[in-house]
Amino acid sequence: MERKNFTPTKDPPLGIAFILTCIFTLANYISLRYYYPWLFNRIPFFVGVTALLIHIVECIAKNRKFFYLTPPFFCLLVVFFLVFITSRTSLIDPQTSQEVVSAYLIAVIVFYLISFTINSLKELKLYLVTLSLGAYHVVNRMVNHAYYFRARPFIRGSTLASDPNDVAMIIVYSFPIIFALLLTCKRKIYYPCFLYLFRLMVIATVQTLSRGAIVATLGMFINFIKEAPRDKKFLLCVLLMIGFTLSLFVLPNTFFDRMSSITDPEKDETGSAGERKKNMIGAWNYMITAPISEYGPGNNGYMLAIQKGQDPSLVDIFHGNHVHCAYLEIGADVGLIAFIFFMLFFFTLFRSLKNAEKQIAQSEKKGILLPINRKKDMIIYIKLLRSSLIGLMIAAVFLPISYRLYLYYIGGTIVALERVVLNEVAAAESEAQKET
Repeated sequence: MERKNFTPTKDPPLGIAFILTCIFTLANYISLRYYYPWLFNRIPFFVGVTALLIHIVECIAKNRKFFYLTPPFFCLLVVFFLVFITSRTSLIDPQTSQEVVSAYLIAVIVFYLISFTINSLKELKLYLVTLSLGAYHVVNRMVNHAYYFRARPFIRGSTLASDPNDVAMIIVYSFPIIFALLLTCKRKIYYPCFLYLFRLMVIATVQTLSRGAIVATLGMFINFIKEAPRDKKFLLCVLLMIGFTLSLFVLPNTFFDRMSSITDPEKDETGSAGERKKNMIGAWNYMITAPISEYGPGNNGYMLAIQKGQDPSLVDIFHGNHVHCAYLEIGADVGLIAFIFFMLFFFTLFRSLKNAEKQIAQSEKKGILLPINRKKDMIIYIKLLRSSLIGLMIAAVFLPISYRLYLYYIGGTIVALERVVLNEVAAAESEAQKET
């Protein structure tokens, strides 16, 4: 039995720290370097630090904890600590190592802000809308670039999308988010907006020509259909058929040749698939013998050069000569211990989603009645964020994203969702006790 009318359905007002976190997120999607170079390093950093300080002040004022050492956050802190230590001990290209340390520090701050400033279902939904708006900006620029220049897109105007592979990763995690918002949207007037964004994502996926994105998208969609609510599976299948039909009109001539190189690297005319396979094998062989890497963050290209008998000083590590796999990248850069904790980071995120599902199920067994609409929304978010995470994990096998912010956007949102579910269940328990 479920309760239709329930007093704690009203969410508290939006927190100032949460609003600034949304602005900080959008600022990282829309690179100010492209529009206003002199503002780039100032405004996003200022907004992020301000959001952090206001969050701490709000928690102190409300006598609320501002820090929880959740398992995902613990794993992330361990990885950052190892990144920092290896950057100090490595004598190879310390400047690159420091840049990667800075990138990881921003990732930690982003993960913390998202995890702990989202305190209600309303804020969670608005943050998912923020991610969709950021994805729209990037993908729209990419599609326009590909249309006008008739070339594989190379995006400017976003710190998250400096090349087609980055754009592809944004698309991979955005599909489930868009569908989740479509399913939980109470006003049908917004449906055309979500459907237009879905269409844009389909076209952009094809135009990236990213093999990793195609494989990740297929894997994500298989889980997507499995996780979707039963009464929405037909709608999802219709959307996928529409997306497949649209993609046929924009397929480049080289699309199928490029995709065939996934299973047979020798078919890749550019030679990149075969080279990446060799680099991944080399990184694995080095990682399993090095608990702590001697090269330091960002320097796996030098390790590969030494393995191949090349002079590291003559190798351009930014063009092809690096590990094109997030897991092996961090293993080669930082060592086996960091690789293990990076994998545990993903495992703990899945466990957070499982714990959120468990809390909802246990509340029903105890006879605690959650509001119908809110319970359905939470279940949809749990299932489809799991699809986003699976897509990113598959994509990480093909692409170096260990310190790209979008991984931590999804991770932070998952931790926040678990807290929101716990808050909803606690509120329902409190209400039930009052009535008895």
